[in-house]
Amino acid sequence: MADIGHHIIDISSRSLNILASPAGEGDLLNELYLFMPRAGRESQNVTLLLPIIVVSTLLIGMIRYTLGHVLACILTLQSLRIRSATRGSEMDGGGGVDVKEVPVSRQVVDSLSILYRHHGIGIFFKGLHVAVLYHLARTSIAALLGATIFRPTYFQPIADVLSTVAVSELHLYWTQRSVSARQARLGSWTFSHNHQRWKALVIPSAAQGTALALLRYISKPLPETATSIEVASWSIVAFAVLRAFLALVIRSLVLSPLSVCLTLIEASFLDPVEETLLYSRRKKSFLPVGTIFPKLEMPLSFERARKQALLSTCLWLLELHVKKCLMQMALESLTFRVIQLMI
Repeated sequence: MADIGHHIIDISSRSLNILASPAGEGDLLNELYLFMPRAGRESQNVTLLLPIIVVSTLLIGMIRYTLGHVLACILTLQSLRIRSATRGSEMDGGGGVDVKEVPVSRQVVDSLSILYRHHGIGIFFKGLHVAVLYHLARTSIAALLGATIFRPTYFQPIADVLSTVAVSELHLYWTQRSVSARQARLGSWTFSHNHQRWKALVIPSAAQGTALALLRYISKPLPETATSIEVASWSIVAFAVLRAFLALVIRSLVLSPLSVCLTLIEASFLDPVEETLLYSRRKKSFLPVGTIFPKLEMPLSFERARKQALLSTCLWLLELHVKKCLMQMALESLTFRVIQLMI
C-alpha cells in the first residue's frame, strides 16, 4: 500500500507540475516527498540508460515547442478568424473563411500532418534558433539586473519583467517566424530595431512578463527550513496543493489572455499579404495575414488586442495545453517504465 501511495503522490505531483508551472519543470508539490522514505527518493545510477534519457528529453522538448508555441500561436490567430466569421464579418475577399471549421486544438494530428505535407519537418523549428537567442538574451539581462540594480531577492521579479520588455522585439521575431509560411532561406529574414514598434510592445510584454514572474514566484518551493521533517505536517501539504491549483488558475485565466494579446499584436506587424500557416480547407491554401484581421487597423494596439482575447480563445488554448501535457506525461511514463525494466 505504501508503494501505491508513493506512486499516487508522484503522479499527482508530476501532473500538476506539467499543467501549472511555466514550462512543466516546476516542483509545486515538493513538500509531499517529505512523507516518503528517503531511500525511495535517492536517484540510481542510470549511466547506461543515458541514450534513452537523452532521446526522451529531446522528444519532450519537441512536444513542448511544437504544441506549446507553434500550434498555440496558430490557434490564437485561427480563433480570431473563426470568431469574426461567426459574427458575419466579410472575410471571403482573401481567405475563404469556413464558419464550420474546427479549431486546430481539436485536431492536432491533422494540423501537424497538413503542415508537414506542405512544408516538411523544418516548418516546426524554423524559429527555434530565435527562441534560443531570445531566452539567452532575456536570462542574461535579468541576471545582470539582479546582480547590480535589483540585488535583493524580492526585487528579482522586477528584473525579469524589465528583461522581457527589453527583448520584446526578439519575441516578436520569434512569433512571426513561427506563424509565417515563408521558408527560412538565407537573407529572407532580417532583424532590425524599430523604436515605434518596440513602444507598441512595451505594455503587452510587461503584462505578460508580470504574469510569468507571478507564476514563477508561486511555483517556487518552500524554504528548506520551513519544510524539514520535524515540522512537516499535512497543513504544509495542503498549502502545497493549494499553491499548485492557484498556479494553474493564474496560468489559465491571467497568463493565457495576456499571451493571446501579445501574439495578436506581434502577428499584426506582419505584411498583410504575408502567407501564414493557417490552412483553409475550402481554398486548399494557407491564408495571408490580412484575412486574419478583418476591419481591424494594423498593427493592433494593446486595447484592441485585449478585446479579442475572449474566454473561448483561452479555453481552446487550455485544451491544447492539456493535450500537450498528456502527451508529455505519457512519454515520461513510458521512459520511466523502460528505465525500471532495465535497471
